[in-house]
Amino acid sequence: MNDKNALFLQWNSNIVAALNNLLIENNSIPAIEVYEQNQKLVNTIMLQKMISNDWSFTPSEKVQINVIANQCPFTGGEGVYRARALAANYELNSYNYEMICITTMAGPRSNIDKENKVSFYPNPTSDFVNIITENRDQKIMSISLSNLNGKILLTKTLEALSDEYVLDVSAINSGIYLIQVELSSGIKINKKLMKN
Repeated sequence: MNDKNALFLQWNSNIVAALNNLLIENNSIPAIEVYEQNQKLVNTIMLQKMISNDWSFTPSEKVQINVIANQCPFTGGEGVYRARALAANYELNSYNYEMICITTMAGPRSNIDKENKVSFYPNPTSDFVNIITENRDQKIMSISLSNLNGKILLTKTLEALSDEYVLDVSAINSGIYLIQVELSSGIKINKKLMKN
């Protein structure tokens, strides 16, 4: 082996070791607020991709990234911008800041996504979540529920498309989950769901 290759291998080994240390440090930081959770999750995905040098994304990683990317940066933090940069690796989206942030700033008075006209209630819930498209031309095609680590816990594909569906979440533990609804128009709506 020549000196050039040996130098490259040593340099590459040092970079991977440093990235692994950053990943360990990132995972040890407590994250309580939404913006902290977003940053920690995006950092984890990004560091894992850098370490493996594999920039393909699993379906669960895409769900996690899309949920964060579709948040208002004012409340979701810097992780929203990093999630959008990661999402650009597998799909090109434009994010309507005004609509996303106005909906977010409306706060707990409404769980309706005004841009896509879908409501999720009650949220928090203990047993069931009602999912209703306010625009009756848009139908629900599929629903998936995953934990914050991206593990998909349940998936439901509707055989007969409908503008409403009642999702039974009574069997899952209390906590925060990510719910994704795909509409007949192709729009995917991502929300956080709190289970009591």
